[in-house]
Amino acid sequence: MTPCIIGEFQRLRRARGLGQEAFADMIEIDRAYISEIEPGVQNPAILR
Repeated sequence: MTPCIIGEFQRLRRARGLGQEAFADMIEIDRAYISEIEPGVQNPAILR
C-alpha cells in the first residue's frame, strides 16, 4: 500500500473524530489490525 493511501486512511478516521477502536468497530475489523495498517506494518486487502 502506498504511503499516500495509508495517510488518507488515518486522516479520514481522525476527521470523523474516531479512535482506532471505534473505527475498527464501524468497518468490522480488529482494532489491532488498524494499528498495524496506519504505520504501514500491514497492507489491507481490498475485496471487489
